[in-house]
Amino acid sequence: MKKFAVLAMAAVLAGCSGGTRYQAMTGDGGYSEVKLSDTMYEVRGRVNGSTATFIANNYAMLRASEIACLNGYRFFRVLDDSMDTVDNRIKKNRFKTSFMRVQLVKENSGTDYDAKAVMESNIKGFKSPADIRERLSCTY
Repeated sequence: MKKFAVLAMAAVLAGCSGGTRYQAMTGDGGYSEVKLSDTMYEVRGRVNGSTATFIANNYAMLRASEIACLNGYRFFRVLDDSMDTVDNRIKKNRFKTSFMRVQLVKENSGTDYDAKAVMESNIKGFKSPADIRERLSCTY
């Protein structure tokens, strides 16, 4: 099931050209995170109304993968997640945000995500995969 989800993310991100880009959070969306402890983060993926809702979740998953890798962890666990939709009357746009609380873990309990596998499958969907590879250095 997880392999299917990872492949689906890559396929969707490959076709996502007119909506919100995968980038640090801007007024139009992207990803952000808040460090709650050494191994716990709240990760957000936000997209605008012209981007499919589930892309917000995909961006949060990809950012969680990057955080795990950059901190020397091979796996991460999603502790809880939710989705929120907000209308922005000023920009006349609808934003969809995926919230996730994730924990970085060294060993897979059987239900955890492999950070590098999630990242590698998603990087293929970007127009400039080298841009993302430059930011990453997996040390696990």
